[in-house]
Amino acid sequence: MILRRTVGVKKDEFFLNRKRIQKSEVVSLLESAGFSKSNPYYIVQQGKVSNLCVMKDKDRLNLLKEVAGTTVYEERRTESIKIIEESVKKQEKVEVIVHDLVVLKYLHHNIDIDDDVDDDDDNDTIDWPIGGAVLHRRATKGVGDGEDRADGV
Repeated sequence: MILRRTVGVKKDEFFLNRKRIQKSEVVSLLESAGFSKSNPYYIVQQGKVSNLCVMKDKDRLNLLKEVAGTTVYEERRTESIKIIEESVKKQEKVEVIVHDLVVLKYLHHNIDIDDDVDDDDDNDTIDWPIGGAVLHRRATKGVGDGEDRADGV
């Protein structure tokens, strides 16, 4: 493959295997081969080679990680793990609230939980309003952080 650029006073032409092509095609061809304008490590400045030679192993490893893009991956992975942990905490809060609501339903209807285990047809819905006193008791017990409370569900 032969890539040639001819620079004139008013023209800037690119040739690939002696066929004229546009600059955008040259850029996309180079990017597909792994060369990018945004990565400064393809052009080595004067004196940088000697700096790379005398670098400590740890610094050289960090530079290689940066060039390979693994540092960006590790940062995004850390952020994703934090988001997952926050989601798990919120899920646990929701499960506690749902459990409390089911217990309150049984207490409100004066139903023995052991006697009603076989009747699962309406266990998934709660069809009675929760008063402000119940929510106040939940808040004073420290269940939740205030985000999960509502006035009259």
